[in-house]
Amino acid sequence: MKKISILGSTGSIGVNTLNVIRELNEDFSIKYLTANSNSELLI
Repeated sequence: MKKISILGSTGSIGVNTLNVIRELNEDFSIKYLTANSNSELLI
């Protein structure tokens, strides 16, 4: 299992990173997500 953290997960790079992780279907464990001003996307 690969444990990762994504800083700025609601920005364009963070969203694209999450999409890539979803498409890879590998065994990822997301430990931390951070957001600056768009925290509604985290919910």
